Amino acid sequence: MDREQLRQLNQQMAQRIATAEPAPLVDGGYALRVVRTTGRTSGEPRDVPLAVIARDGRRYLVAPRARRDWVANLDAHPACSILGEDAPLTAVRRTDRTAALVALQYARTAHGPARSAFPFTPDALLDEVVAAMPEMAVFELVTTASTDSSTDSSAS
Repeated sequence: MDREQLRQLNQQMAQRIATAEPAPLVDGGYALRVVRTTGRTSGEPRDVPLAVIARDGRRYLVAPRARRDWVANLDAHPACSILGEDAPLTAVRRTDRTAALVALQYARTAHGPARSAFPFTPDALLDEVVAAMPEMAVFELVTTASTDSSTDSSAS
């Protein structure tokens, strides 16, 4: 599938998710949502269908392969939102052990192509996931009003 086909597929999926009743997001699982980012070059809004992962009362986004446009967009412009929700969010890049736990949780609960995209198997040990973190991207979604230096633990 070429880049344009993937873009069209993502647009169709985003529309389907945005118009459907949202699935509940329960701790330990994930639900599909449409995340609005800002294009790193264009500055235009970009709607991306993504799995939002819930863990310990927090929400995360995981890219099994960090070389994705939406990852580069969030790295350049961390302000984002989830369509259908009012609160503006900031995507805080995480590289700590919690990020590895979130990635492992998602890999174990994901299905189909999402599961096979990870650089480790769903039964991997946490140390294997930690070793694979440089290939992935994990963002914690933080309500913008509460973003401060204590939420960024990427230095750990």
